[in-house]
Amino acid sequence: ELGVGPGRLVGVALPKGRAQIVAALGVLLAGGAYLPIDPELPTERQDYLLDHGQARIVLTGGEDGPGRTWPEGIRCLRVDLGEEVPAGAAPPEQVQQPTDLAYVIYTSGSTGLPKGVAVSHRAALNTCADVSERFSVGPGD
Repeated sequence: ELGVGPGRLVGVALPKGRAQIVAALGVLLAGGAYLPIDPELPTERQDYLLDHGQARIVLTGGEDGPGRTWPEGIRCLRVDLGEEVPAGAAPPEQVQQPTDLAYVIYTSGSTGLPKGVAVSHRAALNTCADVSERFSVGPGD
């Protein structure tokens, strides 16, 4: 309903933990791609990542405090792990393809400006399969 779909980045500005995982999976289930944003980064750097990634939505934990104002045009949604799923809610229709964008991570970059690394669903799966095989990860792990 908010325009999330294949190739559309949604910022996930949450510390590592359950809420961050739920947010990233929610973005993927909605058909989008996620852009992890470390909430400990300076505000200017967070804003740069959103702008450069052309993200128009950011998911937060609500701990941003009254001092954090997101740039104009950014819609901030709070991830609430206590919120109940409406009865009868069906998961969204799957719209992504293996070659679609899954997420973008930013590196520090040699020029001082972060550079985005785009990862497709297929590439992410290949990494998971490789790690699972390499380290003999199985159902009991």
